[in-house]
Amino acid sequence: MKKRIMRKKATAKRKALPTEKTDQNTVIESNRREELIAAAAYARAESREFSPGHELEDWLEAEKEVDAAISDQKTEH
Repeated sequence: MKKRIMRKKATAKRKALPTEKTDQNTVIESNRREELIAAAAYARAESREFSPGHELEDWLEAEKEVDAAISDQKTEH
């Protein structure tokens, strides 16, 4: 009985490693996505000469643009 429990624990540890790597990649991709959104939102604001009151709109539109580009890139691979 004790050996069976130890085997299950060892198997569970092996299965957890790929998930951890996937989570780490997801975090990296999420950080990169946010950087791209910030750059796109900044470019939108710059094109309006930074007139105030459009910050949220700029961010949301930038999110749409970046997410569409990421989606297109994933379907190409």
